[in-house]
Amino acid sequence: MEIDKIDTEIIKLLQQDGRLPFKTIAEKIGVSETTIRKRVQILKDNKVFQIVAVCDPIKLGFPISGLIKVQLDPYYADSVINEIKQIKEIWYIAVTTGAHDLDVEFNVRSLQEMEDLIFKKIYNIRGVLRADSSVVMNYLKRTYEWGTEGSPAQILYDIFFMNPYIIPADTFFCILPASFRALT
Repeated sequence: MEIDKIDTEIIKLLQQDGRLPFKTIAEKIGVSETTIRKRVQILKDNKVFQIVAVCDPIKLGFPISGLIKVQLDPYYADSVINEIKQIKEIWYIAVTTGAHDLDVEFNVRSLQEMEDLIFKKIYNIRGVLRADSSVVMNYLKRTYEWGTEGSPAQILYDIFFMNPYIIPADTFFCILPASFRALT
C-alpha cells in the first residue's frame, strides 16, 4: 500500500487527536467526508495505524515501568516469544540485533511484581539464557507523531525513491551510490 499526501495529512491530524471527527478532517484537508471515512478504514485494515487510547500507566496504578533485554537460545526462539507474549505485565516485545535478541517493556505495580516477573516468569521460560532489566526513571520524550511527511525517514524515501536526481542542498549531506548519475 502506498501512502499519499491525503493519507499523510489524515495520519498527522489523527496523531494530534485520534477522536477528530471525519467531517473536521475532511474540511482541513479539502476532500469529502466519505473520502476520509474510506481512507481511514483502508489505513486501519492495512495496519498502517490503529486508533487506541494511550494511557499513562502511573495514573492507572502501575508506577514501575521497565525494560528487559532478553538473550535466548535460538532453538527455542518461537516458544520463548510465544510464552513472553502471554505475560500480562509485558506490553511491548521487539526482536533486535546486537547482544540481546528481544527488547521487552513492562509495567508493574510494585518491586515485588517486578521481581516475580523476572525471576518467576521470564527466567522460568525454557530457552531464556539471560535477562537484563532496568527501570525507567523518567520519560524525557514520549511522542506518537512520527512516520509522516517531513520525518527523516520520509525525506530519505522521497529523495531516493520518488526523485533520485533531486537532493535539496540544505537538507543533509549523504554519500550517494556509485551508480548515481546527475542529470545535466
